[in-house]
Amino acid sequence: MTGIGVTKRLDRSALWAVLLAVASAPAISLGAEGGAVVVRPFETGPIGGYDTKTPAGVPLRVEYCVPADSTPDSPILIVIPGARRNTAEYRDEWIDLAVANGFVVVTPGATHEHFPTEYDYNAGGVVDATGRLRPQHEWLFSAIEPLFDGFRLRFGLRSRSYSIYGHSAGGGFVHRFLLKVPNARVDRAVAANPAFCTYPVPDNAYPFGVGGAAVSDGDLRAWFSRPLVVLLGDRDTGPRKHPLSNGPEALEQGPNVFARGLGFFRSALVESDRLGAPFAWRLEVVNGVGHSNTHMASHAVRHLFPE
Repeated sequence: MTGIGVTKRLDRSALWAVLLAVASAPAISLGAEGGAVVVRPFETGPIGGYDTKTPAGVPLRVEYCVPADSTPDSPILIVIPGARRNTAEYRDEWIDLAVANGFVVVTPGATHEHFPTEYDYNAGGVVDATGRLRPQHEWLFSAIEPLFDGFRLRFGLRSRSYSIYGHSAGGGFVHRFLLKVPNARVDRAVAANPAFCTYPVPDNAYPFGVGGAAVSDGDLRAWFSRPLVVLLGDRDTGPRKHPLSNGPEALEQGPNVFARGLGFFRSALVESDRLGAPFAWRLEVVNGVGHSNTHMASHAVRHLFPE
């Protein structure tokens, strides 16, 4: 693996060269009904699922793994699936890593029935297919924080923050989520092999740029300060199959996922320089890996849970 880390304290010349070259207490919560206090004891349950709803009342499936040796203080990882929305499969691919590293996995299941397009899913529902900005409570992005709180309450977990990982469409979701939900309680984030990216430029309309998405320079500064790792497989060079992921705007970003991810990170560097903004993102290139969540997850875990 080739690892590249950049902060404002470091000389970036080496990075530019590479980019160019590779083109057990209970949990207590106030309930919704009459302010009653709801107390749930901690429990493990190691694999399962349940149904919930988004703030807009849209059905959302949740799949989870709470390893048997978990404690109330075990860290939580939210895993965002790719375009197939194969939620249980994504959860299952993280089970061995969760058991070995002592964390809990929760995976939102946004089905094609209720979130049919890439605008609804990859792009978080911020805009519709016409580019109209949608009310925030309708965004899929707006379901993540309530899902986290509901999951903690259900299992008696005490974590006050979480890590988040996504692959392919999920990788696109993760980096956009950090932009549009700046107060999300995220400790660490990994966007792996995003099918297409949101470049921090106003000339391109969201979700390919930030145009029309009500993004200010202050929002960009906050985005660049978030703990994001862009994780790319250097063999992720095949075409994508979905309208936005392989449409003209995506192809302008590059002929494949690897090229688009490199361009995205380069664009973020340029814009952070323009703004004089602190830059906390990292780029990691995984050699010999293509568009594979299984292989990317095994590399992502060391960024998400370095301890």
